[in-house]
Amino acid sequence: MLTMKKILTIICTLTCVLALTACGASKEENLTYTESDLQSRVDFMVNSVYNTFTDEQTAQFKEAEPEEIETLFSDQVGIAVDGEAFIAGLDSWNMAKEDMGDLVQIGNYTFSSDNDAILVKADLTGAKRNAVMTVNFDKNFKITSLSADLQYSFAEKMEKAALNTVLGMGTVFVILILISFIISAFKIIPVLQEKFEKKSRQEIKEEATENA
Repeated sequence: MLTMKKILTIICTLTCVLALTACGASKEENLTYTESDLQSRVDFMVNSVYNTFTDEQTAQFKEAEPEEIETLFSDQVGIAVDGEAFIAGLDSWNMAKEDMGDLVQIGNYTFSSDNDAILVKADLTGAKRNAVMTVNFDKNFKITSLSADLQYSFAEKMEKAALNTVLGMGTVFVILILISFIISAFKIIPVLQEKFEKKSRQEIKEEATENA
């Protein structure tokens, strides 16, 4: 079993975040939930856990078994979380944070649900770039997926689209040029073949003459 005493200490000291839960409930399509409760869970995962972990602690979690992570959060914090989803969300967060910079604040929350799941989105303000954290809960309020998606401006999206177009067209042109060279080589091959055959016949003739 992987020892994660330091991480366990951090999580235990941060459980007070979950105590700041209000009582207002929302109902959408037969699935009833408390928005403030889900919000506190997302706050805890993002601001108090993901944003607090050092590289060493992140590595420890990634080495842990999913069942260990699920037991840790269930017993010590009271949050049901899928272990593999937690690790995937941690990877997504680390990749996003490289471009986002330090987390400044967690902004607006949006909630949507159906009979089987609840989708929570939180606007994240970063020092360099904003992002959106998307968290899925199942009907038992277990976290089944987490992802952090960077937000790009319209100009940045157009720039990326233009770059992709240029790269795509450039690749096509390079392939067409290679194909044209190959087709041109087909005209040279018979000439070279005839030249070698002629040379071979000449050598055979000379050898026969010398042996006569």
